[in-house]
Order: sequence, then C-alpha cells, then structure tokens
Amino acid sequence: MKSFLLVIVTTFFLTACGDLKKSTDTEPTIDISDAVAIVNGAYISKESLENLTQEIHQRSPGTTFAQKDLIEELIQRKLLVSESKKYNLTDDPEVAKKIRALTNTILAQSALHHFLKTHDVSDEELKAEYDKQVVGGGGEEYKARHILVKTEAEAKAIISSLDQGSDFATLAKEKSTGPSAVNGGDLGWFSPQQMVPPFTAAVVALENGQHSKTAVKTDFGFHIVLREDSRAKQPPAFEAIKKQLLPTLQRQKVQEYLAGLRDSAEVDFLVSEPLEDGASDEPLKVRSIDEIAAEAKTETESAAPAESTESTESTEKELTE
Repeated sequence: MKSFLLVIVTTFFLTACGDLKKSTDTEPTIDISDAVAIVNGAYISKESLENLTQEIHQRSPGTTFAQKDLIEELIQRKLLVSESKKYNLTDDPEVAKKIRALTNTILAQSALHHFLKTHDVSDEELKAEYDKQVVGGGGEEYKARHILVKTEAEAKAIISSLDQGSDFATLAKEKSTGPSAVNGGDLGWFSPQQMVPPFTAAVVALENGQHSKTAVKTDFGFHIVLREDSRAKQPPAFEAIKKQLLPTLQRQKVQEYLAGLRDSAEVDFLVSEPLEDGASDEPLKVRSIDEIAAEAKTETESAAPAESTESTESTEKELTE
C-alpha cells in the first residue's frame, strides 16, 4: 500500500481541495447499488472509483493497482474531507484561495471543452490540411538494393564482380552481412529521410539501374548500392491519416477562439517590469490546450501512416538513424 500512496499523494491535495469545494454544497444522493463502500454512513460511489482509476492512468500511464487498494484510498480521502469539515478548513483564507484557483482552472478548461465540442472539425477542413501537409509536401522516393560488408577491400571486390556482369541480388545473398541479404539486398521503397545521409546521397546520385562504383561508408560498414527505380513520393491515403491531422486543426480553432476573446476584451496591464535574469524570453506555451483538444474527441486514436506499403523491415534495421 505504501507504493500506492506515493503515487496518490502527489495528486491528493488537488483532489481533496476539489472535494472541499463540494463540501459546501449538498452531496448528490447515491443508491447503495452504485456504491463501493460506506464510510460513517456516507456512500463512496462507483463513479468515484472510476475517476480515481482514470486519474492514476493519466498521471502514471501503465500503473495499475488492486481495486481494494483504490477503494482504500477513497476511504482515506473521505475521512480527511470529514476532518476538514470538522475544523471548518474552507474558512481558512489560504485554503479558500487554493480552491478558487482550482475552480478557475477547471472552468477555463471546461470552456475550451465546450468550444471544441460545439465547433467540430469538418471533413472538408481535414482534407484541405491533408492536401497542404501531405500531398503538397512532394518529394521523391527510391527503390534500391544494397550489399553490406565489413571492409572496403571486400566492397571493391564485389564492385569489380558487378562491373563484369555478376547479378546483384545473387551477390547480396552470398556476401551481404545485413538482414536484407535473404531478399537479395532488397530495401523496398523508401524516402531519403529514412536513411542515413551518406547512403541517401549515394542513392540520389545514381541513375535507375546503376550500382555504385565506390563503397559507401556508414557506421554499419561498407555498402554497394543498386538504385532500381524512383518515383514521386506516394502519400498515405486521406482516410488513413485524417485522425492524425485532427489535433492540429483543433489547436488552430482554439488559438483563433482565444485570439478572438482577447481582441474583444478590455485589458490593462498594471505591472511593467524588465525581464528577470535567467527568465526565458520564449513565448509561453500552454500544454493543456493540446490535452484538452485531444480529450474533447472521445477515443480519438492516431493512425500512423506508413511511408510506403512496400517498404521492408530491413530499411529500419540497417540504415535508419
């Protein structure tokens, strides 16, 4: 139970303050069928248990605890809230100030939630973003084979053999030390960004059907490269990537919404002071906007697009940075 409390204690104060705020109001009636425990005659709801589980998951992804331990934590919270009422802690100025701050944060986040729920991103907007980010990116991709060896002398001997007409795929199966050897050195289709710079430079410099005349040295060893083909980069399908584009457009909508609120508000700065030593002059980035934008759409899952459906596993294993 100690390890459990170490996780909970970091979030307890915030949650307890939230409960203190509720303590001034009449608590909702809970049916015994919706409860997981009774503390001094007061029910602890199943919803509270679900909220605690989500709280832990958000703050410590992958961490799980037995249901009994979670309920025990809720019991402890209930007892402490009762203590706070006994001592009228909501009348303490410092406690009241913290409650007000938490209330303002929750209300601000709720306003953003409400905005996003009432201003859906349309398929037309997603398609426009897709055309700009994905299709408009352009670029080339290449299909190549390679033979990987340990020494430059081995590479030179293989190049000589290729110059005399030997088959590249056959030599790759016989000589290459890389995983792609079983496929005759085939790396499939890839974009230049997937490969280490020296290898990319060699592929780009070759013509289709041409093999390198000098060894290409990388941290993996010495490569002989055969560029088989090239084509305009094939973007992932719109349907496969549109969920991945959604947070970007939601952020844009939120930024425009906040800018509109700011422009229409009367704001007077009452302080003006120089930048403190060591303070950053970078613009403040509010992390919660990204989180709220993601949460507003329930169960939004990113569908990560592949660079090409024909790329082989050996591309990542051998040549990626």
